[in-house]
Amino acid sequence: MATPASGSSARDETPRARYDRELLEMLQELRVIVAGVQFLFAFLLTLPFSSGFKRVGHVGHWVYYLSLITAACASICLMAPAAQHRMLFRSGRKDLLITRSNRYGIVGTLALTVSMSSAVAVAAKGFFSSTLTAVTASAIVAVAAWAWFVQPMLTRRRIPSRAEEEHHDAERRGSKATDPVRADASAPERRNAEATGPVQTEPPAPERQGSEAADPVQTDASGTGREAGPHPVDPQDAECREGDGPSGGPARPPVID
Repeated sequence: MATPASGSSARDETPRARYDRELLEMLQELRVIVAGVQFLFAFLLTLPFSSGFKRVGHVGHWVYYLSLITAACASICLMAPAAQHRMLFRSGRKDLLITRSNRYGIVGTLALTVSMSSAVAVAAKGFFSSTLTAVTASAIVAVAAWAWFVQPMLTRRRIPSRAEEEHHDAERRGSKATDPVRADASAPERRNAEATGPVQTEPPAPERQGSEAADPVQTDASGTGREAGPHPVDPQDAECREGDGPSGGPARPPVID
């Protein structure tokens, strides 16, 4: 089965409403079982008066007695919840009534298993061999025990109980409630770590390359720095330009290296 949601929290009901629902469900379940027990008990009560009852033998008579007594016990246990509900009417102990009814139901089902298998053995003993009768009765017991007891108990072990689910839900809600507090408490520590972190003394490589590209000082082949500017003027070219004027001689063409 899939993991179910916890009882009262999943259905959004009060404990009193949960008790009412559980008791109603239990009474409906017991009503189905009691009908079968009543038919079996009536059959066993009339069986000794039939003509073929003498063929079951002495052992068959004791098996019949076991079946009759267990059928009566099953009827008593399965009818007890309804009777006690009337006796405890408006007493405010419905939780106790539910616990008792559950126990009575389990005991009554056990008695019904024994009564059914014994009644089958008595009926088969009158017409078949003792071996076939024993095998048939054992098969009835095995099927009833698996369907009514063993399989539900195995399933119950794989499913967490309601108390465990409520405990886990409370732990999850508590952890979610304390998460913001932990985050607020760790915030000053993160700020202190950022304030006292290591100072970078050298910019990363991309920043150094960008600063070198924007530096106005260039380095020539001799390793001396020189400002970037216009190309240097040749001295002969400067003399030609100085002589070019009203008092100077003819201008000389610049010497191109």
